[in-house]
Amino acid sequence: MKSMKLLLLIIVIIGGCTTIDSRRPWRSGIVDEQTGDIVAFWLQCGDENKAITVEKEYGMIVVWSEKEKHFYLFDNSGKRYFGTTDFEAFIAEIEMLPNDITFQKINTCCAPLDYKMPDEASEKLFSILRKGNRSLDPHTACTCESTDRKFLNDTTGSAAE
Repeated sequence: MKSMKLLLLIIVIIGGCTTIDSRRPWRSGIVDEQTGDIVAFWLQCGDENKAITVEKEYGMIVVWSEKEKHFYLFDNSGKRYFGTTDFEAFIAEIEMLPNDITFQKINTCCAPLDYKMPDEASEKLFSILRKGNRSLDPHTACTCESTDRKFLNDTTGSAAE
Protein backbone atom coordinates (compact mmCIF):
# COMPACT_ATOMS: atom_id res chain seq x y z
CA MET A 1 0.00 0.00 0.00
CA LYS A 2 2.88 2.37 0.85
CA SER A 3 4.53 1.67 -2.48
CA MET A 4 1.26 2.52 -4.27
CA LYS A 5 1.04 5.87 -2.44
CA LEU A 6 4.69 6.56 -3.22
CA LEU A 7 4.12 5.74 -6.88
CA LEU A 8 1.09 8.07 -7.01
CA LEU A 9 3.11 10.82 -5.33
CA ILE A 10 5.90 10.43 -7.90
CA ILE A 11 3.39 10.57 -10.75
CA VAL A 12 1.81 13.72 -9.32
CA ILE A 13 5.21 15.37 -8.81
CA ILE A 14 6.48 14.46 -12.27
CA GLY A 15 3.16 15.37 -13.84
CA GLY A 16 3.24 18.70 -12.03
CA CYS A 17 6.65 19.47 -13.51
CA THR A 18 5.43 19.01 -17.05
CA THR A 19 4.97 22.30 -18.84
CA ILE A 20 1.60 22.66 -20.43
CA ASP A 21 1.50 25.18 -23.26
CA SER A 22 -1.71 27.16 -22.87
CA ARG A 23 -1.09 29.21 -26.00
CA ARG A 24 -2.89 28.39 -29.20
CA PRO A 25 -1.10 25.56 -30.94
CA TRP A 26 0.85 25.74 -34.14
CA ARG A 27 -0.86 23.71 -36.83
CA SER A 28 0.47 21.66 -39.71
CA GLY A 29 0.58 23.77 -42.81
CA ILE A 30 -0.24 22.93 -46.38
CA VAL A 31 2.80 22.52 -48.61
CA ASP A 32 2.82 23.66 -52.22
CA GLU A 33 3.76 20.64 -54.36
CA GLN A 34 5.68 22.71 -56.91
CA THR A 35 7.90 24.71 -54.55
CA GLY A 36 7.91 22.66 -51.33
CA ASP A 37 7.12 25.86 -49.42
CA ILE A 38 4.29 26.33 -46.95
CA VAL A 39 1.15 27.98 -48.36
CA ALA A 40 0.24 31.33 -46.78
CA PHE A 41 -3.02 31.81 -48.71
CA TRP A 42 -4.64 31.26 -52.08
CA LEU A 43 -5.82 33.66 -54.75
CA GLN A 44 -8.82 32.70 -56.84
CA CYS A 45 -7.82 33.43 -60.43
CA GLY A 46 -10.57 32.33 -62.80
CA ASP A 47 -11.13 28.62 -62.20
CA GLU A 48 -7.77 28.14 -60.50
CA ASN A 49 -6.42 28.70 -57.01
CA LYS A 50 -2.94 30.22 -57.04
CA ALA A 51 -0.92 29.42 -53.92
CA ILE A 52 0.98 32.30 -52.31
CA THR A 53 3.82 30.68 -50.43
CA VAL A 54 6.35 31.60 -47.77
CA GLU A 55 9.78 31.48 -49.37
CA LYS A 56 11.84 32.45 -46.31
CA GLU A 57 12.30 30.33 -43.18
CA TYR A 58 9.64 32.42 -41.38
CA GLY A 59 6.66 34.34 -42.67
CA MET A 60 4.02 36.71 -41.36
CA ILE A 61 0.66 38.06 -42.49
CA VAL A 62 -1.24 40.82 -40.70
CA VAL A 63 -4.85 41.30 -41.81
CA TRP A 64 -6.29 44.39 -40.16
CA SER A 65 -9.28 45.91 -41.91
CA GLU A 66 -12.60 47.40 -40.88
CA LYS A 67 -14.25 43.96 -41.06
CA GLU A 68 -11.59 41.54 -39.84
CA LYS A 69 -8.39 40.97 -37.91
CA HIS A 70 -6.28 37.87 -38.51
CA PHE A 71 -2.64 37.32 -37.69
CA TYR A 72 -0.50 34.51 -39.09
CA LEU A 73 3.02 33.28 -38.47
CA PHE A 74 4.64 30.64 -40.66
CA ASP A 75 7.55 28.30 -39.97
CA ASN A 76 8.61 27.11 -43.40
CA SER A 77 11.22 24.64 -42.19
CA GLY A 78 8.73 23.04 -39.79
CA LYS A 79 5.85 23.35 -42.32
CA ARG A 80 3.56 24.74 -39.65
CA TYR A 81 1.66 27.93 -38.96
CA PHE A 82 0.06 29.86 -36.13
CA GLY A 83 -3.18 31.74 -36.74
CA THR A 84 -5.19 33.91 -34.39
CA THR A 85 -7.56 36.86 -34.26
CA ASP A 86 -5.95 38.03 -31.00
CA PHE A 87 -3.20 40.61 -31.58
CA GLU A 88 -1.72 40.07 -28.10
CA ALA A 89 -1.44 36.31 -28.72
CA PHE A 90 0.27 37.08 -32.04
CA ILE A 91 2.80 39.36 -30.32
CA ALA A 92 3.43 36.78 -27.58
CA GLU A 93 4.06 34.10 -30.20
CA ILE A 94 6.60 36.29 -32.01
CA GLU A 95 8.44 36.74 -28.72
CA MET A 96 8.71 32.93 -28.41
CA LEU A 97 10.45 32.58 -31.78
CA PRO A 98 14.23 32.74 -32.11
CA ASN A 99 16.07 36.06 -32.15
CA ASP A 100 17.96 37.22 -35.24
CA ILE A 101 15.46 35.93 -37.79
CA THR A 102 13.86 37.54 -40.82
CA PHE A 103 10.14 37.25 -41.51
CA GLN A 104 8.84 37.36 -45.04
CA LYS A 105 5.99 39.82 -44.47
CA ILE A 106 3.35 39.02 -47.07
CA ASN A 107 0.97 41.72 -48.16
CA THR A 108 -1.14 42.48 -51.23
CA CYS A 109 -0.97 45.22 -53.81
CA CYS A 110 -3.53 48.00 -54.20
CA ALA A 111 -5.24 47.46 -50.82
CA PRO A 112 -2.69 46.26 -48.26
CA LEU A 113 -4.03 43.65 -45.84
CA ASP A 114 -3.03 45.73 -42.83
CA TYR A 115 -4.29 49.11 -44.03
CA LYS A 116 -6.37 49.75 -40.87
CA MET A 117 -3.70 48.71 -38.37
CA PRO A 118 -3.51 51.46 -35.72
CA ASP A 119 -0.18 53.22 -35.22
CA GLU A 120 0.03 51.94 -31.63
CA ALA A 121 -0.32 48.32 -32.75
CA SER A 122 2.19 48.82 -35.55
CA GLU A 123 4.68 50.34 -33.11
CA LYS A 124 4.16 47.45 -30.68
CA LEU A 125 4.86 44.94 -33.46
CA PHE A 126 8.02 46.76 -34.57
CA SER A 127 9.17 47.12 -30.97
CA ILE A 128 8.92 43.35 -30.41
CA LEU A 129 10.75 42.71 -33.66
CA ARG A 130 13.57 45.13 -32.76
CA LYS A 131 13.83 43.67 -29.25
CA GLY A 132 14.72 40.27 -30.71
CA ASN A 133 16.79 41.68 -33.57
CA ARG A 134 14.14 40.32 -35.94
CA SER A 135 13.50 41.94 -39.30
CA LEU A 136 10.90 42.01 -42.06
CA ASP A 137 11.44 41.26 -45.72
CA PRO A 138 8.37 42.66 -47.52
CA HIS A 139 6.73 40.54 -50.20
CA THR A 140 3.77 41.83 -52.20
CA ALA A 141 1.41 39.35 -53.80
CA CYS A 142 -0.30 40.83 -56.85
CA THR A 143 -4.05 40.43 -56.52
CA CYS A 144 -5.01 42.40 -59.66
CA GLU A 145 -6.12 39.32 -61.62
CA SER A 146 -7.80 37.59 -58.70
CA THR A 147 -11.46 37.54 -57.73
CA ASP A 148 -11.04 36.26 -54.16
CA ARG A 149 -8.46 35.18 -51.60
CA LYS A 150 -8.66 32.37 -49.07
CA PHE A 151 -6.63 32.31 -45.90
CA LEU A 152 -6.01 29.31 -43.72
CA ASN A 153 -8.70 28.78 -41.13
CA ASP A 154 -7.40 29.80 -37.70
CA THR A 155 -8.64 26.63 -36.08
CA THR A 156 -8.80 23.85 -38.67
CA GLY A 157 -5.91 24.54 -41.02
CA SER A 158 -8.18 24.29 -44.03
CA ALA A 159 -8.92 27.13 -46.40
CA ALA A 160 -11.25 29.61 -44.74
CA GLU A 161 -14.39 30.38 -46.68
